Amino acid sequence: MAENKQFNFIKTHLNDVFVIEKSKFKDNRGDFIKTFNADVFKNENLESEFKESYYSFSHRNVLRGMHYQKAPHGHAKLISVIEGKILDVCVSVKKATKGQYFSVELSKNNNKSLYIPNGYAHGFLVLSRYAIVLNQMTSVFNLESDTGIHYKSFGYKWPIKNPILSNKDKNLIYLK
Repeated sequence: MAENKQFNFIKTHLNDVFVIEKSKFKDNRGDFIKTFNADVFKNENLESEFKESYYSFSHRNVLRGMHYQKAPHGHAKLISVIEGKILDVCVSVKKATKGQYFSVELSKNNNKSLYIPNGYAHGFLVLSRYAIVLNQMTSVFNLESDTGIHYKSFGYKWPIKNPILSNKDKNLIYLK
C-alpha cells in the first residue's frame, strides 16, 4: 500500500487489515481531518462503498464487541475516533485465518483509523474518560445477520478484568 498526501496505509500482519494514518490540516480556526476519500481507497483496492455510518459515545472501561454480520450482509468497516482513545481489536472469523487477531490504539490525538474487511469480528475498549467512535460500513445493518463472538474467546489479553458490557455482548458465543 502506498502513501499519499491524505492517507498512509500501513499493512498489518493480517494482510487485509490496515491502519490508516490521516493527515491533519491545522490553522487558526482549528483542525481539519479527512477520514475517507473514495478515489484513494479505490486505488488501494479496498472495498469502500460505504452504505451506513454511525457513531457511538462510550465511557471509560466500556467494551463494545466483538461484532460482525454473517453473509450475505457482511461488510468492511472503517473505524475512526472523533474524541478520546480506544483499544481497537479485530479477529478473523474466516476459515483459513480463524482466531488470528490484531489490535491498535486509535485516538483523536494519534489520528489513525482502522480498515477491517469482511470476515472479521470487531470490538473496542474505551481507554479515555469517554470516546466518540465513528463507524462506516459497506452494508446496512441486518438484524438476522447480526452476530458476534465473546471478547474472551480468542486468546487476546485485554488490559481489563471487568469491562462494562451490554447484555448482548455478555452472552455472545465463544469462538470455536
